[in-house]
Amino acid sequence: MLHIHNGDSVATTARRANLPGRHLPFRESMIAGPVRASLPQHEWIEERARFLADNYGEKLLRVRNELLEQEHAIDEARHEDEVVLWFEHDLFCLVHLLYLLNRLAKSRHLMERVYGGGGNGAQSIRRGAVA
Repeated sequence: MLHIHNGDSVATTARRANLPGRHLPFRESMIAGPVRASLPQHEWIEERARFLADNYGEKLLRVRNELLEQEHAIDEARHEDEVVLWFEHDLFCLVHLLYLLNRLAKSRHLMERVYGGGGNGAQSIRRGAVA
């Protein structure tokens, strides 16, 4: 089982709570900068890395490597028996949730989305294997 969390803080909290499975923090900020779906993946990563490095004061090589590792981990998630996506109801999380749902749409595994219900508690929606 793979849990994909919106950031390091939630992933760390889940690990400390001994939640079974592997925990992957999703480290992006897709509400800012270019996110062009028409680019091949290697160009998309380069464009995102340059934007993030330039605008957040990070080193380009570090950002590029982290994006490459993250995208590889998302690709590998397609081989998991179950993937749990931990995202809230705000725009920041929803953009990332939509990105991941699109990336994982062709996988053939059980996927669960844990969605913070804006004060109503977490809502869990399960869907079976995607054809």
